[in-house]
Amino acid sequence: MRTADLDGDGDSDVVSTSFTDNKVAWYANSGNGVFGPQQLISDTAEAPRALKCADIDNDGAIDVIIGAASGTYWYRNLGNGQFEASVAVSTAVDDVYSLDVADIDGDGDLDVLGNSDDDPDAYWSANDGTGDFSPIQTIQSGPATGSWRNLQAADFDNDGDDDLIIAPVNTSIIHWYPNEGDGTFGEPNEIDFWEPAHWSMYVADLEGDGDIDVLTGGIFTNLASFYPNNGSGVFEEQIQFPIDFISDYGYSVHAVDIDLDGHLDPIYGFPTGIFWFPNEVAGVFEFKNEVEAGTFANDLWATDLDGDGDADVLAINTDGVFWYENHVGEGCVDPAACNYDPEVWIDNGTCCDNCGCDIEGGDNYDSGVCLNDGSCTFTVLGTVFYDENENGIMDPTEYGLPNQTVEYVTEGLFLMTNDDGQFYVNASGSSEYVFAYNATLEFPYITTDGTLTFDATQGNWNSEVLFGVSDEAPIYDLEANVYSSGAGYPCDVFRTHSICFRNTGNVIMDGVVEFTFDTLFQDYEEISPIFFFIFISV
Repeated sequence: MRTADLDGDGDSDVVSTSFTDNKVAWYANSGNGVFGPQQLISDTAEAPRALKCADIDNDGAIDVIIGAASGTYWYRNLGNGQFEASVAVSTAVDDVYSLDVADIDGDGDLDVLGNSDDDPDAYWSANDGTGDFSPIQTIQSGPATGSWRNLQAADFDNDGDDDLIIAPVNTSIIHWYPNEGDGTFGEPNEIDFWEPAHWSMYVADLEGDGDIDVLTGGIFTNLASFYPNNGSGVFEEQIQFPIDFISDYGYSVHAVDIDLDGHLDPIYGFPTGIFWFPNEVAGVFEFKNEVEAGTFANDLWATDLDGDGDADVLAINTDGVFWYENHVGEGCVDPAACNYDPEVWIDNGTCCDNCGCDIEGGDNYDSGVCLNDGSCTFTVLGTVFYDENENGIMDPTEYGLPNQTVEYVTEGLFLMTNDDGQFYVNASGSSEYVFAYNATLEFPYITTDGTLTFDATQGNWNSEVLFGVSDEAPIYDLEANVYSSGAGYPCDVFRTHSICFRNTGNVIMDGVVEFTFDTLFQDYEEISPIFFFIFISV
């Protein structure tokens, strides 16, 4: 199983092989981790096992390369996730177990390397740049019995070309072969490993020092190990990862920056589950973190599947392909904390030992709370009052009205006011609580909004819900008269005018009065704007 952008839409799709039913298939990612149905690339590949994704023919589209029982093949991607029939890389080696692609001969295109499950030889085949491959060239013979199970290409001696590392399943000896730059390989360099055998291997710069180190998964003992490279292809003493369980295999291994701290973290698949080891600084590893306990993974991979910027984990087994979302930095991983989140992979420093209500004014406010857990409760008060002056404000001389019905819209309930005209409900959380008052025959006029909302948050938890009502129809009537300081308008004489307002209605009003010169007034015309105003609040 691998990931690659097969349809050219900028996200990582999933590609898989199925050994038992001869399928090579892919699943289109919508960009947020939602995958479409299985799309067959081929269902005639005989027992496909090894898989790589790379641009073999240099056309900009990612192709698919497989190792199968009858040889090594590649499928040309037409650029939109549609594939042509398979083209043979080589049929000279069968039961291909492991594959890699790299520019072995330095000509700028990707060649193919592989090894067999039942053949002692590792091989590579040169690509001419269009996907036509030359006959295979043997690199090295494996052990007399068994096979080389793991093969990868990387630059171990920092000379600018990709070398080859090969690990067997039935002996502790692992070799890497220096590439002379043209596809000619030198004598093997032995790495001093202690596992009795190696089931899985992955190479990457775990120390962040610019050279390629080695991760291995062992059999029966030393299940997860790390071997630092000093930069010239000389490997230092084995570092074992802390493991607190018994298992038979380190079945699969990968490395990616899970916690976004700039260091690659190893991920291992054991029969007991999938685990990752935080790489704190330059190859110093903390105790394992669980991705999924009890899940067996034949193969692992990690990349950003949901477009949120962190690496998610993919696993494949006989039940199918699964992915686990990375929740890095999103919560507390301490089971003893009151805000423990079992879905979180890495702690973000928010663990608390006292969660509760931290909103002052909440009925259950606790000053010692370090994190609000949404348990705050509030008493929401309301009043229906007689608005005598119909200004929409409950003035000191105005009073509440008993036996008035208020609808509690949020819960679909009806409340009755008490002798003081008050009603109340218990609220919790930070939701909106909506109340409504409908006009009655006794009080047909509402001077406030007919529907009011209380928001149980820190800012207005104690806001009172007020409904103003009246039995008198509101009358909006204003009388205004203009008086001049003198008669007529002689030249160069300023005339001031006073405006007298009188409220002849029953509603207190305020606002802005605009004064303009009427050309019909006393037969005069305006030749310049009004000079100034004296503003007096009314």
